[in-house]
Amino acid sequence: MIENHFLEQSRLRVREMQGDKMKFGYFISEHITEYEEKLILETFDRVKLEQKIDLEAIRLEKNIRIKLENIQFLLCFGDDDVLSISSQYKNPPKLITVELPGDTSYFAQIKLQQLEWAFERLNRNEYTIDPRDRILIFVDDADDSPLTALNDIHISSSVTNVRMRYDLLIDQSSIYPNLDSANGLLVSTPTGSTAMSLNLGGAIIQTNSEVFQIQTIASRNSLSRLLIVSNRSEIDVEVVETKMPIVVNVDNRRIQTHSTKFRIQRDPNHIVFIKLPNLDQEDTIQNKLENKISFEDTNSLTSSAKFVLHILRTADNPMTLTELSKETLIQNQKTLRSSLQLLQRQGFIRRKTNLNDLRSHLYYFDDMRN
Repeated sequence: MIENHFLEQSRLRVREMQGDKMKFGYFISEHITEYEEKLILETFDRVKLEQKIDLEAIRLEKNIRIKLENIQFLLCFGDDDVLSISSQYKNPPKLITVELPGDTSYFAQIKLQQLEWAFERLNRNEYTIDPRDRILIFVDDADDSPLTALNDIHISSSVTNVRMRYDLLIDQSSIYPNLDSANGLLVSTPTGSTAMSLNLGGAIIQTNSEVFQIQTIASRNSLSRLLIVSNRSEIDVEVVETKMPIVVNVDNRRIQTHSTKFRIQRDPNHIVFIKLPNLDQEDTIQNKLENKISFEDTNSLTSSAKFVLHILRTADNPMTLTELSKETLIQNQKTLRSSLQLLQRQGFIRRKTNLNDLRSHLYYFDDMRN
């Protein structure tokens, strides 16, 4: 009877394990091609057959809300997908970030061909979690306020080279004796310290640090410096004078607003990434960051040049002068041309003839720069 009892208990445990399979969702936005989606689905099918893992094909679409309570892990393909999930969901499942062939993703830990290996580790609980801070900004006339950012929040005039005068308060105390006048203000998380903040000369902050970073862009206040504040701080920005409407950039979202007062604070809900063991060092985020930093020597660049460099670095294709003016909102052609010449002289970007219009040129980031 004792033997039968243990045999029955073992069978129960097997049935429990079989009924407790992991459930996954996957997020594919409009930048994923049909060919890439086919590769993803073929990988899913192979893993399901070989690993016998329950992969629910719950596809999340951009701007379409789906309940995620029953999903343990969510697959994201590329940085844009991660930022979209972060902005749409208050408390998303744990994220597994995957790099597609030919792409470069700073969030991704694994490549698509490593997905089967990753599921093996997950099935054995061989992973750790990496919670990251997000920040909220309260905007009075935004329908979905507060807005959430994983990387950074950028407040500026709707025209890049038009300044704004503003008061910056940390926990109700003004930082500057006099109002600051600048092209913009950037508040970034530790995760975002390697995004736009890095291009503007900011510090690189460990992702588990309990701080936020505040940077002014082209400030006229001699006291203006990079600020590191506690992530428990309340950051208030009041724009007291501007000739143009204010624009708030929240990660990959751009919102024009009539508001002049903004409050920024830590989101109480983390976004959580999965960390897997024994990754090839060549594929780690740290090495990607090292490659990125090896291109960085921007202390001698103007703020406009740094911003143009950021746009060209993240662009999918070379851009014309007209496209750059539209993307950067730098309407002063002299400023834009001067920035491009400076970047060319220092070897950050290259120029080639536009074969579609021989009177113009195409500008692109030189990813082979030493």
